[in-house]
Amino acid sequence: MVPSEVVVSPETQLQYRIERMLGEGGFGQVFLATRLGRSAVVPEIVCIKVSARIDGWLREAYFGQLLDGHPRAIRVFDTFPLVRPGGEVLYCLTLEYARHGDLSAFLSRAGKGWNETTAIATSHRSTSSSATAAISSSETSASCVSKAINAGSPHTR
Repeated sequence: MVPSEVVVSPETQLQYRIERMLGEGGFGQVFLATRLGRSAVVPEIVCIKVSARIDGWLREAYFGQLLDGHPRAIRVFDTFPLVRPGGEVLYCLTLEYARHGDLSAFLSRAGKGWNETTAIATSHRSTSSSATAAISSSETSASCVSKAINAGSPHTR
């Protein structure tokens, strides 16, 4: 995919214009994209994660559905295969864009861990004792999958 390319989801008929690459890794590439047209559900700015591997795509799409609506999970708005000229199939996920980057980058910019009061309050708000978020299988989508995952974090123990 290249900047200004428009991809269309055959599932939802939504169109997305690729703006720029955010990163890449073993499971694919992640792009910042703009949704074209109207949608009551999908925000205007999203991430599109693209992979040639169906296994990781299926797993991430499954966990996106499983965790849909959880306040600490990145939302998955659209899942679709994209057939390129020449027959190559790319598997796409349209994800919520986490503008602050991945969790480790956010914490390093903060400069320090949480104080005890914040850590205790955060851990009590947690809905379970383990992290409950869709964790991506590659570093590339870290910029898309990084809400503050507090449950089970070393900062809350």
